[in-house]
Amino acid sequence: MNHTKLVEICVGNSDKLAVQNISKVTDSTIKYKDLTKSYVGGVIKNVEDFYGLFNKLMIEQNFKDSFDVSNKSAKVFNQIKSDDLLDYELQGIDNLKSDTVDEDPLGETLFFFPLIGKLNELAGEIVNQ
Repeated sequence: MNHTKLVEICVGNSDKLAVQNISKVTDSTIKYKDLTKSYVGGVIKNVEDFYGLFNKLMIEQNFKDSFDVSNKSAKVFNQIKSDDLLDYELQGIDNLKSDTVDEDPLGETLFFFPLIGKLNELAGEIVNQ
């Protein structure tokens, strides 16, 4: 069995929630050509919404005591968390597009690109402070 037939990917954004299977392309399948400025902006909004949830969890679950996350680290995170998200998102999309055509279905969630970039940046900021 080809495992790609089983893979479903969350490709939605704040305006259009969507999960798709790249082996079942339909008229509603999101393709690379559909990644407009507005669509990508909706993905960034999802990341910002996640940050709100994450901050709430940091307090409710007491990340300082439970995971040894210092107040200083949390402060640095909150200072830089929204900087350059679009740049990180576009870098990730560009990497995906390097081996695709516009008609290809989007085969990976876009949500994590800004988070990955931001985690790398955050680690550097914390070490330097």
